[in-house]
Amino acid sequence: MQGAERLAAMLAVNTTLRELRVGSCYLGVRGVLALTAAIAEHNNTLATLDLNDAALRSPPQDASPRHLARMLSMNGSLRRLSLSKQGVRDVDLEVMVAHGLVGSHSLQVLELRANCLSPSCAPQLTRLLMENSTVQVRV
Repeated sequence: MQGAERLAAMLAVNTTLRELRVGSCYLGVRGVLALTAAIAEHNNTLATLDLNDAALRSPPQDASPRHLARMLSMNGSLRRLSLSKQGVRDVDLEVMVAHGLVGSHSLQVLELRANCLSPSCAPQLTRLLMENSTVQVRV
């Protein structure tokens, strides 16, 4: 079991941790998937998750946005999610908006700075902001 997987196991039983900042750690896709699954299925206390530069863009590249979306749709306690420097592309944002961000009314801040988003993602951002009035998006 690797470090992120151990963190995930802890998050499954956590009742006190409110912030998890693992930015600039090499979590890899496997570690991030373990964390997002634990937060989605078991954790209802974490309010801040910082995944800045946490190496999400390893193969399989399309898995991380789907798991992040699932986590957001299932978790009602997360208030702040930071995904800066993740290589998030327009298609990734589209997946996250369609499958999790729109319905996540607990999320207040979404950090997307220093990613690979183009002006073409404007309709997705517009949809997110129109359908989820509680979230601030920082790009």
